Parts: sequence; structure tokens; C-alpha cells
Amino acid sequence: MLDVQSRAPEYGGSSQLPPSTAQTLAAIADEPAASATVSAAPSLAAPPAAPVAVPRLPGTPDLTKEGLYAFSGGGIELVVDPRRGALVRLSLDGTDALVGPGPATDGYSAELEGSTLVLTNAAAGLTKRVRLDTARRSVELSYTIANSAPSSLRASAADIERVPSSTGLTFFPGAPKLLPGSTLKLNVWQPIVWFAHEQARDSKTVEASVESREGWIANVHDGLVLVKVVSDAARPRISIACAYDAATNERPWVEIGTHTGFDLAPGGSATTNLRLFLRRLPPSVLAKSGNQELVGFVRGVIQ
Repeated sequence: MLDVQSRAPEYGGSSQLPPSTAQTLAAIADEPAASATVSAAPSLAAPPAAPVAVPRLPGTPDLTKEGLYAFSGGGIELVVDPRRGALVRLSLDGTDALVGPGPATDGYSAELEGSTLVLTNAAAGLTKRVRLDTARRSVELSYTIANSAPSSLRASAADIERVPSSTGLTFFPGAPKLLPGSTLKLNVWQPIVWFAHEQARDSKTVEASVESREGWIANVHDGLVLVKVVSDAARPRISIACAYDAATNERPWVEIGTHTGFDLAPGGSATTNLRLFLRRLPPSVLAKSGNQELVGFVRGVIQ
């Protein structure tokens, strides 16, 4: 192989040539240089950015024309009155498990945090959060109580729903003792306390309170099972109230309630969490007092 070497003189300058300009090219061609000022073509304005679509979280409520918040998903519909902080409707496949809103007070303000409805009653030091869990087909509720007083206090978070009184059945695991002030007669000497609504025959409103053993209470009516669970470690107090309307000689509703107490230091706060399940009772499971298969169905829903 021949080794051919160039005899051209080596270039010792920069290996990068300067960019060509109109003046440089004119000088090489011995022509008059063009003006250095070149009018640039007008630039096109950038199109406006398209608005970013924020995905709607599952279970986010809609604000109705009546000023109510309506959640829906998984066959469950939940309607909340934000002014009173009360549940107005809780239905499964169109069948409502409630009889209107339970006892509540006015003075709430409302805002949405994602799919959660936050209700605040500044005067009462209470914040209530409501969310529809579409994955577990249940309603999440939380109550936060704050103590703005200069001294310690004993506070209680009460969650109460009104259910139909006719042909209903309410049951829960309770302690074998009625608490003081109870006027509704219940058999608390069994592990599960059973209250068939038609057994209340008093011509007045009666109520009973019992300490809970497992933190849940269930109600069956019209083939629907409503289960309320307090998920905190503290066992709540369970209450059942049966109304009586002297004008009509009827019992319009039964209230099922859970009550969780707190000792709050000045400036302190505490939160209790609940969950409401609504399920269709299988035809093979009878809604009658003492039916352990019914208890097993409820415990299966909770787990």
C-alpha cells in the first residue's frame, strides 16, 4: 500500500470558518455590498393555549338548583343539605333508606375539596366531611370538634339518621345494661340487641341508650340493610329513639344514633370517623329478631 502525503501547506488557523455574510460574498465576487439592514418577515402570533381539562374525581357531588349536594355512584345516591349539615336522602337503586333529614342545626358553610364535601359550623366548633366511596359503595363521614374555650370540656360527636318505623328491624352488639334515662324497653341480655319497630307501643316518644361492643348498628327495612360503623378504636354509645305523633297516633320515624365522647383541652381538637353501608338483603336471609345469619351478613359487609 502506498502512503501518499499531501504537499499542500498545513492550515494552522481555526478549524471553524466564520459564517458567510452578504458583505463577505459581495467582496469575493467584486460586487457592491447590499445593505446590512434586512427587513424580517412578520412573525406569526402563537395560538392561545387550549384550556387544561381537570379530570372529575369519582363520586364528586353536583350542586342542585335547590342548593343541595347530590352524590351518586355504584347504585347509591346521597343528598346532603349543606345549610344544616344533614343527610336528606340515602338510596340504593332508587329505594331510600331514610325518612327525611335527622336532627341538625343551621349555620354551616360548605366547600368542596376534590370529591369531599366539607361542612363547617364555626359557632359550634364542628367540621363535618362527607364523601361517597364508590369503590366500597359506602359513605364516609368524619366529625372534627375543636375547643376554643379557655378551659377543658367534654364534647360529643353525634351522628343520627331517621329510618322508617313500620316493619323495620334495628340491631347491634351492645353491653348488657341500659344507660340511665332510657325509656324504650330493650332486651339487652343477649350479645345482639334486637329492636323490632312494631314492639314500641308507647303513646309518646321513647329512647334507649346502650354502650356498643363492636361499634356498629344496622337497620333493615323494605329489603335494604343500612349499616353504620364507627371506625375509631373507642366504642361509641348507641341510641335508638322511636317517635310518636299524638295528632295522627302514628310513629313517623325511628332514629338510630352513634355518640362518641372526647375530653378536649383548651385549643385541642378530636376527630371521629364513620362509614355508612347500604346493601340489598338477599332473599334467603330473613329479617327477623335473633337471626344470626343476618348478623353474619352485616359483619361480611363491614369487612
